[in-house]
Amino acid sequence: MEEGAMILQTDHKNTDFGVFMNKISLLFGTLAVTLELLILVPPFGWFVLFLWSICFVRIATKSYQYLKTLYETAVLTLVQAFEKLKELIITVGSNAVATLRGAFDQLKELFRSGSLITEHEAQDQNQIINELPV
Repeated sequence: MEEGAMILQTDHKNTDFGVFMNKISLLFGTLAVTLELLILVPPFGWFVLFLWSICFVRIATKSYQYLKTLYETAVLTLVQAFEKLKELIITVGSNAVATLRGAFDQLKELFRSGSLITEHEAQDQNQIINELPV
């Protein structure tokens, strides 16, 4: 855990992220204490929870632009990942069709050489093979 904090502190590109994560960590740490107070001393706990809510709204409004950028970056990364996955599936699919076509051609030649099918059946099979997507 300390390594991650050190990376965030030393990496100049992630200074906003480090500050944001520090605020979130402190905010939810105080939420835990506030909820304990709410259980032990309900009237004071409700007051402290109200103050915590105000702090949460204040931090959320100040961090809105950063959160929006973070969200847009995450969505863009996911879209790119799914595009790569789509390309990979298309590549694998076309390779599978080519492999199946080759195996089907070998079976066709095997049946033709053994004269197990008629010429009319061979033409029907050629028509089916030509209709396969590439």
